Amino acid sequence: MRIKLLEIEGWEREVFGPLHDGHEVVYLEQALSADNVSELKDAEVFADGKPRNTVAG
Repeated sequence: MRIKLLEIEGWEREVFGPLHDGHEVVYLEQALSADNVSELKDAEVFADGKPRNTVAG
């Protein structure tokens, strides 16, 4: 599986180490924007590193 992770800094990559087993993982430091969205066209999964506010139910 081709996985692309956005806004991931060097020190955060260690957490994603297990994904490398059997998957192609690409790290992109920049945020998702109209200028770089085309870089994700071949990704099967993508995610950004921005924290999200969530509400526990």
